[in-house]
Amino acid sequence: YYLMDFSYSMKDDLENLKLLAGNLTEVFTQISNDFTIGFGTFIDKDTLPYSYTDPLRSQNPCYTEYLDILTGLPTSCRPSYSFRNEMKLERSLEKFRETLDALTVSSNIDFPEGGFEALLQVASCYDKIGFRQKSRKIVIYASDAGIHIAGDGKLAGLVTKNDGTCKVDVDTGEYLGSLKQDYPTIEQVNQMLIRNNIIPIFAIEQDYVGLYEKISDHMTQLSDVGLLSPDSSNIVELVRDALYRITSTINLVILNDRGYKIDIKPLCDEIVPPQGCSNVKHGETVEFEVTFTLEKCDPEDVLPRWIPIIIPGFDTVFVKVTHQCDCDCYDNAPVIGEDVCSNHGASLCGPCECRDPYFGENCECSPRYQKSDALCKSPNSNMVC
Repeated sequence: YYLMDFSYSMKDDLENLKLLAGNLTEVFTQISNDFTIGFGTFIDKDTLPYSYTDPLRSQNPCYTEYLDILTGLPTSCRPSYSFRNEMKLERSLEKFRETLDALTVSSNIDFPEGGFEALLQVASCYDKIGFRQKSRKIVIYASDAGIHIAGDGKLAGLVTKNDGTCKVDVDTGEYLGSLKQDYPTIEQVNQMLIRNNIIPIFAIEQDYVGLYEKISDHMTQLSDVGLLSPDSSNIVELVRDALYRITSTINLVILNDRGYKIDIKPLCDEIVPPQGCSNVKHGETVEFEVTFTLEKCDPEDVLPRWIPIIIPGFDTVFVKVTHQCDCDCYDNAPVIGEDVCSNHGASLCGPCECRDPYFGENCECSPRYQKSDALCKSPNSNMVC
Protein backbone atom coordinates (compact mmCIF):
# COMPACT_ATOMS: atom_id res chain seq x y z
CA TYR A 1 0.00 0.00 0.00
CA TYR A 2 1.54 3.27 -1.15
CA LEU A 3 0.73 6.16 1.23
CA MET A 4 1.89 9.50 -0.17
CA ASP A 5 2.15 13.06 1.10
CA PHE A 6 0.01 15.11 -1.32
CA SER A 7 0.98 18.60 -0.23
CA TYR A 8 2.10 20.94 -3.02
CA SER A 9 5.82 20.42 -2.40
CA MET A 10 5.36 16.80 -3.54
CA LYS A 11 4.02 17.78 -6.98
CA ASP A 12 7.14 16.72 -8.89
CA ASP A 13 7.27 13.51 -6.82
CA LEU A 14 3.76 12.62 -8.02
CA GLU A 15 4.69 13.22 -11.67
CA ASN A 16 7.72 10.93 -11.35
CA LEU A 17 5.69 8.29 -9.56
CA LYS A 18 3.26 8.29 -12.49
CA LEU A 19 6.17 7.71 -14.87
CA LEU A 20 7.77 5.03 -12.69
CA ALA A 21 4.60 3.16 -11.69
CA GLY A 22 5.38 0.29 -14.07
CA ASN A 23 8.96 -0.04 -12.79
CA LEU A 24 7.70 -0.02 -9.21
CA THR A 25 5.26 -2.85 -9.79
CA GLU A 26 8.04 -4.88 -11.45
CA VAL A 27 9.94 -4.71 -8.14
CA PHE A 28 6.92 -6.22 -6.38
CA THR A 29 6.72 -9.07 -8.89
CA GLN A 30 10.34 -9.93 -8.07
CA ILE A 31 9.31 -10.43 -4.44
CA SER A 32 6.04 -12.27 -5.05
CA ASN A 33 3.82 -13.29 -7.95
CA ASP A 34 0.76 -12.95 -5.72
CA PHE A 35 0.54 -9.36 -4.56
CA THR A 36 -2.05 -6.60 -4.37
CA ILE A 37 -1.39 -2.86 -4.62
CA GLY A 38 -3.29 0.14 -3.29
CA PHE A 39 -2.84 3.88 -2.96
CA GLY A 40 -3.67 6.48 -0.31
CA THR A 41 -2.91 10.19 0.10
CA PHE A 42 -2.67 12.56 3.04
CA ILE A 43 -2.23 16.26 3.72
CA ASP A 44 -3.45 17.59 7.07
CA LYS A 45 -6.49 18.57 9.11
CA ASP A 46 -8.68 20.89 7.04
CA THR A 47 -8.86 23.73 9.55
CA LEU A 48 -6.72 26.57 10.87
CA PRO A 49 -3.82 26.72 11.63
CA TYR A 50 -3.01 23.75 9.38
CA SER A 51 -5.05 24.52 6.26
CA TYR A 52 -6.73 27.51 4.59
CA THR A 53 -10.32 28.23 5.59
CA ASP A 54 -11.17 31.42 3.68
CA PRO A 55 -13.77 30.73 0.94
CA LEU A 56 -11.44 31.27 -2.00
CA ARG A 57 -8.46 29.22 -0.84
CA SER A 58 -10.46 26.51 0.91
CA GLN A 59 -11.72 25.43 -2.52
CA ASN A 60 -8.39 26.09 -4.25
CA PRO A 61 -5.55 26.02 -1.70
CA CYS A 62 -3.04 26.70 -4.50
CA TYR A 63 -4.70 29.97 -5.53
CA THR A 64 -2.39 32.84 -6.39
CA GLU A 65 -2.88 36.09 -8.30
CA TYR A 66 -0.03 35.09 -10.59
CA LEU A 67 -0.48 32.81 -13.60
CA ASP A 68 1.42 29.56 -13.97
CA ILE A 69 4.61 30.19 -15.95
CA LEU A 70 4.32 26.98 -17.99
CA THR A 71 0.58 26.88 -18.72
CA GLY A 72 -0.35 30.55 -18.53
CA LEU A 73 -3.36 29.53 -16.48
CA PRO A 74 -4.27 30.22 -12.85
CA THR A 75 -2.72 27.68 -10.48
CA SER A 76 -5.34 25.33 -9.04
CA CYS A 77 -5.49 22.17 -6.98
CA ARG A 78 -8.12 20.20 -5.12
CA PRO A 79 -9.30 21.16 -1.59
CA SER A 80 -7.25 20.04 1.37
CA TYR A 81 -8.14 16.93 3.41
CA SER A 82 -6.59 14.74 6.07
CA PHE A 83 -6.46 11.25 4.50
CA ARG A 84 -8.12 9.55 1.57
CA ASN A 85 -8.00 5.92 0.50
CA GLU A 86 -7.77 6.48 -3.26
CA MET A 87 -7.58 2.80 -4.18
CA LYS A 88 -7.94 -0.21 -1.93
CA LEU A 89 -5.54 -3.12 -2.32
CA GLU A 90 -6.28 -4.94 -5.59
CA ARG A 91 -4.45 -7.08 -8.12
CA SER A 92 -5.05 -4.62 -10.97
CA LEU A 93 -1.85 -2.82 -11.95
CA GLU A 94 -3.76 -0.97 -14.67
CA LYS A 95 -6.15 0.48 -12.10
CA PHE A 96 -3.17 1.60 -10.00
CA ARG A 97 -1.77 3.53 -12.99
CA GLU A 98 -5.18 5.02 -13.81
CA THR A 99 -5.65 6.10 -10.19
CA LEU A 100 -2.29 7.88 -10.19
CA ASP A 101 -2.95 9.58 -13.53
CA ALA A 102 -6.25 11.03 -12.30
CA LEU A 103 -4.84 12.60 -9.12
CA THR A 104 -3.48 16.07 -8.45
CA VAL A 105 -1.83 17.42 -5.31
CA SER A 106 -3.31 19.91 -2.85
CA SER A 107 -1.77 22.45 -0.46
CA ASN A 108 -1.93 23.66 3.13
CA ILE A 109 -0.32 26.19 5.47
CA ASP A 110 2.12 24.67 7.95
CA PHE A 111 4.94 22.32 7.01
CA PRO A 112 4.43 19.32 9.34
CA GLU A 113 1.75 17.05 7.91
CA GLY A 114 -0.86 14.68 9.29
CA GLY A 115 0.89 11.63 7.91
CA PHE A 116 0.85 9.55 11.08
CA GLU A 117 -2.88 10.11 11.52
CA ALA A 118 -3.24 8.75 7.98
CA LEU A 119 -0.90 5.83 8.75
CA LEU A 120 -2.98 4.97 11.82
CA GLN A 121 -6.12 4.89 9.66
CA VAL A 122 -4.43 2.64 7.13
CA ALA A 123 -3.43 0.24 9.91
CA SER A 124 -6.78 0.31 11.76
CA CYS A 125 -9.00 0.13 8.64
CA TYR A 126 -7.64 -3.34 7.90
CA ASP A 127 -10.62 -4.59 5.88
CA LYS A 128 -11.44 -1.32 4.11
CA ILE A 129 -7.87 -0.98 2.90
CA GLY A 130 -8.04 -4.58 1.70
CA PHE A 131 -5.26 -6.33 3.62
CA ARG A 132 -5.30 -10.12 3.39
CA GLN A 133 -4.82 -12.32 6.43
CA LYS A 134 -2.13 -14.66 5.17
CA SER A 135 0.11 -12.11 3.48
CA ARG A 136 3.10 -9.88 4.15
CA LYS A 137 1.58 -6.43 4.70
CA ILE A 138 3.79 -3.45 3.75
CA VAL A 139 3.00 0.27 3.67
CA ILE A 140 5.33 2.57 1.71
CA TYR A 141 5.08 6.01 3.34
CA ALA A 142 6.50 8.83 1.16
CA SER A 143 6.93 12.41 2.42
CA ASP A 144 9.20 15.44 2.47
CA ALA A 145 7.97 16.78 5.82
CA GLY A 146 7.75 16.09 9.53
CA ILE A 147 4.63 14.97 11.36
CA HIS A 148 2.05 16.34 13.74
CA ILE A 149 1.72 14.33 16.96
CA ALA A 150 -0.67 14.17 19.93
CA GLY A 151 -1.12 17.61 21.48
CA ASP A 152 -0.76 19.55 18.24
CA GLY A 153 -4.52 19.36 17.72
CA LYS A 154 -5.05 21.70 20.67
CA LEU A 155 -4.08 24.59 18.38
CA ALA A 156 -7.38 23.98 16.59
CA GLY A 157 -9.35 23.23 19.76
CA LEU A 158 -9.20 19.47 19.18
CA VAL A 159 -8.67 18.18 22.70
CA THR A 160 -10.37 14.79 22.40
CA LYS A 161 -7.79 12.00 22.46
CA ASN A 162 -7.42 10.10 19.21
CA ASP A 163 -9.18 6.76 19.76
CA GLY A 164 -7.29 4.91 17.04
CA THR A 165 -10.39 3.38 15.46
CA CYS A 166 -11.18 3.23 11.76
CA LYS A 167 -13.16 6.22 10.55
CA VAL A 168 -12.78 5.91 6.77
CA ASP A 169 -15.95 6.16 4.69
CA VAL A 170 -16.32 2.95 2.73
CA ASP A 171 -17.74 4.75 -0.35
CA THR A 172 -15.57 7.86 -0.64
CA GLY A 173 -12.47 6.53 1.10
CA GLU A 174 -12.23 9.77 3.10
CA TYR A 175 -11.23 9.88 6.78
CA LEU A 176 -14.18 11.36 8.68
CA GLY A 177 -12.66 11.80 12.15
CA SER A 178 -10.06 14.45 11.36
CA LEU A 179 -11.92 17.41 12.89
CA LYS A 180 -13.29 15.44 15.85
CA GLN A 181 -10.10 14.38 17.60
CA ASP A 182 -6.42 15.15 18.17
CA TYR A 183 -3.52 13.61 16.30
CA PRO A 184 -2.37 10.17 17.55
CA THR A 185 0.78 9.46 19.53
CA ILE A 186 3.66 7.68 17.82
CA GLU A 187 3.16 4.75 20.20
CA GLN A 188 -0.51 4.45 19.13
CA VAL A 189 0.62 4.08 15.54
CA ASN A 190 3.34 1.62 16.55
CA GLN A 191 0.92 -0.58 18.50
CA MET A 192 -1.66 -0.64 15.68
CA LEU A 193 1.02 -1.59 13.15
CA ILE A 194 2.11 -4.43 15.44
CA ARG A 195 -1.44 -5.59 16.12
CA ASN A 196 -2.21 -5.92 12.42
CA ASN A 197 1.33 -7.03 11.48
CA ILE A 198 1.98 -4.18 9.05
CA ILE A 199 5.54 -3.17 8.13
CA PRO A 200 6.16 0.50 7.24
CA ILE A 201 8.84 1.63 4.79
CA PHE A 202 9.51 5.36 5.22
CA ALA A 203 10.70 7.01 1.99
CA ILE A 204 11.76 10.44 3.27
CA GLU A 205 13.58 13.39 1.75
CA GLN A 206 16.90 14.57 3.19
CA ASP A 207 15.79 17.16 5.77
CA TYR A 208 13.67 14.69 7.76
CA VAL A 209 15.46 11.36 7.36
CA GLY A 210 16.98 11.74 10.86
CA LEU A 211 13.56 12.27 12.43
CA TYR A 212 12.07 9.17 10.83
CA GLU A 213 15.14 7.10 11.72
CA LYS A 214 14.57 7.97 15.38
CA ILE A 215 10.89 7.07 15.03
CA SER A 216 11.83 3.79 13.35
CA ASP A 217 14.29 2.98 16.16
CA HIS A 218 11.51 3.59 18.71
CA MET A 219 9.14 1.21 16.97
CA THR A 220 9.08 -2.37 18.16
CA GLN A 221 7.57 -3.24 14.79
CA LEU A 222 9.95 -4.04 11.96
CA SER A 223 10.40 -0.92 9.78
CA ASP A 224 12.81 0.68 7.34
CA VAL A 225 13.85 4.24 6.39
CA GLY A 226 15.21 5.23 2.98
CA LEU A 227 16.48 8.53 1.59
CA LEU A 228 14.07 9.82 -1.06
CA SER A 229 15.49 12.12 -3.73
CA PRO A 230 13.82 15.58 -3.99
CA ASP A 231 11.70 14.48 -6.97
CA SER A 232 11.23 10.80 -5.95
CA SER A 233 13.21 9.70 -9.01
CA ASN A 234 14.95 7.02 -6.92
CA ILE A 235 11.75 5.55 -5.49
CA VAL A 236 12.13 2.27 -7.39
CA GLU A 237 15.65 1.61 -6.07
CA LEU A 238 14.66 2.75 -2.58
CA VAL A 239 11.69 0.37 -2.42
CA ARG A 240 13.68 -2.53 -3.89
CA ASP A 241 16.49 -2.15 -1.34
CA ALA A 242 14.08 -1.69 1.58
CA LEU A 243 12.04 -4.73 0.56
CA TYR A 244 15.22 -6.82 0.42
CA ARG A 245 16.26 -5.73 3.92
CA ILE A 246 12.80 -6.40 5.30
CA THR A 247 12.26 -9.76 3.62
CA SER A 248 15.69 -10.98 4.75
CA THR A 249 15.17 -9.93 8.38
CA ILE A 250 13.34 -12.11 10.90
CA ASN A 251 12.58 -10.88 14.40
CA LEU A 252 10.09 -11.59 17.17
CA VAL A 253 7.77 -9.17 18.97
CA ILE A 254 5.91 -10.09 22.17
CA LEU A 255 3.10 -7.82 23.35
CA ASN A 256 1.36 -9.50 26.28
CA ASP A 257 3.94 -10.37 28.93
CA ARG A 258 1.96 -9.53 32.08
CA GLY A 259 3.50 -11.35 35.02
CA TYR A 260 6.30 -12.87 32.95
CA LYS A 261 9.83 -11.83 32.13
CA ILE A 262 10.38 -12.98 28.56
CA ASP A 263 13.84 -13.24 27.06
CA ILE A 264 14.34 -13.83 23.34
CA LYS A 265 17.69 -15.11 22.10
CA PRO A 266 18.18 -15.34 18.31
CA LEU A 267 20.32 -18.33 17.38
CA CYS A 268 21.92 -16.96 14.22
CA ASP A 269 25.19 -15.48 12.99
CA GLU A 270 23.98 -11.96 12.11
CA ILE A 271 21.91 -10.62 15.00
CA VAL A 272 20.11 -7.28 14.69
CA PRO A 273 18.78 -5.50 17.79
CA PRO A 274 16.67 -5.92 19.68
CA GLN A 275 15.93 -9.58 18.88
CA GLY A 276 16.25 -10.51 15.24
CA CYS A 277 18.36 -12.10 12.51
CA SER A 278 19.42 -10.37 9.29
CA ASN A 279 20.51 -11.61 5.85
CA VAL A 280 18.29 -14.67 6.12
CA LYS A 281 18.31 -16.51 2.81
CA HIS A 282 15.21 -17.90 1.10
CA GLY A 283 14.42 -21.34 2.53
CA GLU A 284 16.79 -20.89 5.47
CA THR A 285 15.54 -21.89 8.94
CA VAL A 286 16.10 -19.50 11.82
CA GLU A 287 15.80 -20.60 15.44
CA PHE A 288 15.01 -18.52 18.53
CA GLU A 289 15.26 -19.48 22.18
CA VAL A 290 12.41 -17.96 24.21
CA THR A 291 12.53 -18.14 28.02
CA PHE A 292 9.53 -17.37 30.25
CA THR A 293 10.26 -16.47 33.88
CA LEU A 294 7.39 -16.01 36.34
CA GLU A 295 7.90 -12.68 38.14
CA LYS A 296 4.65 -12.52 40.08
CA CYS A 297 1.92 -15.02 40.68
CA ASP A 298 -1.79 -14.36 41.04
CA PRO A 299 -3.78 -17.44 42.12
CA GLU A 300 -6.79 -15.88 40.38
CA ASP A 301 -5.11 -15.95 36.95
CA VAL A 302 -7.14 -17.74 34.29
CA LEU A 303 -4.93 -20.51 32.94
CA PRO A 304 -3.62 -21.47 30.50
CA ARG A 305 -2.64 -18.12 29.01
CA TRP A 306 -1.94 -17.71 25.31
CA ILE A 307 0.98 -15.36 24.69
CA PRO A 308 1.16 -14.00 21.11
CA ILE A 309 4.60 -13.99 19.50
CA ILE A 310 4.50 -11.86 16.36
CA ILE A 311 6.84 -12.50 13.47
CA PRO A 312 6.54 -9.14 11.65
CA GLY A 313 5.62 -9.53 8.02
CA PHE A 314 4.73 -13.19 8.42
CA ASP A 315 2.32 -14.41 11.07
CA THR A 316 1.59 -14.70 14.78
CA VAL A 317 2.34 -17.78 16.89
CA PHE A 318 0.46 -18.31 20.15
CA VAL A 319 2.37 -20.01 22.95
CA LYS A 320 0.32 -21.84 25.58
CA VAL A 321 1.71 -20.94 29.01
CA THR A 322 0.62 -22.19 32.42
CA HIS A 323 2.20 -21.71 35.81
CA GLN A 324 1.82 -22.92 39.38
CA CYS A 325 1.89 -20.49 42.27
CA ASP A 326 2.34 -23.09 45.03
CA CYS A 327 3.74 -26.58 45.30
CA ASP A 328 0.93 -29.15 45.47
CA CYS A 329 3.09 -31.88 46.97
CA TYR A 330 1.54 -31.31 50.42
CA ASP A 331 -1.65 -32.84 49.05
CA ASN A 332 -0.25 -35.49 46.74
CA ALA A 333 3.33 -36.46 47.64
CA PRO A 334 4.13 -39.36 50.02
CA VAL A 335 5.81 -38.60 53.33
CA ILE A 336 9.51 -39.47 53.29
CA GLY A 337 10.79 -41.41 56.29
CA GLU A 338 11.17 -39.39 59.49
CA ASP A 339 14.76 -40.53 59.92
CA VAL A 340 15.74 -37.91 57.34
CA CYS A 341 14.45 -35.29 59.77
CA SER A 342 16.08 -36.77 62.92
CA ASN A 343 12.75 -38.41 63.79
CA HIS A 344 11.45 -34.97 64.73
CA GLY A 345 9.57 -34.12 61.56
CA ALA A 346 8.77 -35.22 58.02
CA SER A 347 10.00 -34.32 54.55
CA LEU A 348 7.09 -33.53 52.25
CA CYS A 349 8.39 -31.20 49.51
CA GLY A 350 12.12 -31.58 50.06
CA PRO A 351 12.81 -29.50 53.21
CA CYS A 352 11.97 -30.96 56.59
CA GLU A 353 8.80 -29.83 58.32
CA CYS A 354 9.81 -29.96 62.00
CA ARG A 355 7.50 -30.62 64.91
CA ASP A 356 7.66 -28.14 67.77
CA PRO A 357 9.99 -27.37 69.42
CA TYR A 358 12.56 -28.75 66.95
CA PHE A 359 14.22 -26.72 64.21
CA GLY A 360 17.20 -26.80 61.87
CA GLU A 361 17.75 -28.19 58.38
CA ASN A 362 17.11 -31.74 59.56
CA CYS A 363 15.17 -30.91 62.76
CA GLU A 364 18.31 -31.66 64.74
CA CYS A 365 18.10 -28.62 67.02
CA SER A 366 15.83 -27.92 69.96
CA PRO A 367 15.76 -25.30 72.75
CA ARG A 368 17.32 -27.69 75.30
CA TYR A 369 20.33 -28.22 72.99
CA GLN A 370 20.97 -24.54 72.34
CA LYS A 371 24.24 -24.74 74.34
CA SER A 372 25.52 -27.57 72.16
CA ASP A 373 27.56 -26.16 69.29
CA ALA A 374 27.97 -29.56 67.66
CA LEU A 375 24.31 -29.79 66.71
CA CYS A 376 24.30 -26.33 65.19
CA LYS A 377 27.12 -26.74 62.70
CA SER A 378 26.63 -27.28 59.00
CA PRO A 379 28.07 -30.51 57.52
CA ASN A 380 31.80 -30.23 56.78
CA SER A 381 32.01 -26.91 58.61
CA ASN A 382 33.31 -25.69 61.94
CA MET A 383 31.14 -22.56 61.90
CA VAL A 384 28.14 -22.42 64.22
CA CYS A 385 25.01 -21.68 62.28
